[in-house]
Amino acid sequence: MILDNCARQPVICYITNADNEVLAVKLIKDADKGKDVYYLPGGGIEPGESILDATYRELKEEVKIEQSDILEISDSKESFLQEFSEPIEATFENDGEKVLVKVIGQRRHIIFVKLGPEFKLKATSYDEFSDIKFMNKDELKLKFKKPEQLELLCP
Repeated sequence: MILDNCARQPVICYITNADNEVLAVKLIKDADKGKDVYYLPGGGIEPGESILDATYRELKEEVKIEQSDILEISDSKESFLQEFSEPIEATFENDGEKVLVKVIGQRRHIIFVKLGPEFKLKATSYDEFSDIKFMNKDELKLKFKKPEQLELLCP
């Protein structure tokens, strides 16, 4: 099963600054294991929330970017399938009955965000991230968790 129509579909934010560098984050749990891999920030869409509202909320929560910091934002209207490294079990309700299923992946929405020239990172680590930084696209391709996905994301 693939999570296509669940309430917590995630948004992935491809955020660029005035130098056309891309914002990436390193998870504390990866850093603690000695892994030097980065991700694009994002998070789940809450029930009743639009994709763009979820994006604004996640940007503020995860990397301290306010709406006023954003020069341009666009929903690519595209999504991609993120397959899990191992299936996970999830319980869904179907006609009043709870059903246990194995989930192999999740559909993710891609949002492009361009920050204004005056934007400066407010933190270089926060909550679940050991590192938050802008990278040029070549550096990002070397350190990105799933470099094959960058082909979908790099405009």
